Amino acid sequence: MESKTKIVIVAAVVIVLLGAVLWYTQRGGEAPAPAPTTGGAPVEEAPPADLGTELYEKAANPVSGKLPETVSPVPNPLEGVYKNPFE
Repeated sequence: MESKTKIVIVAAVVIVLLGAVLWYTQRGGEAPAPAPTTGGAPVEEAPPADLGTELYEKAANPVSGKLPETVSPVPNPLEGVYKNPFE
């Protein structure tokens, strides 16, 4: 009888430990730190710039303002305005 009692106690402890681990991982570990404040008002941080925003801000249109005044339909209105660097 004593060995069955030990097995039941060990199984209960394992189940409790597994439940605690699952609960801890489900709530995300640590709670987020509170926002720093100055003078009672929360300090707003600028959102991090993502790659798309940086590329959009750095991109330059090589034919901006260089489109020729032509009557439609034209086979290629950009011919002579922009030189393809791969040709």
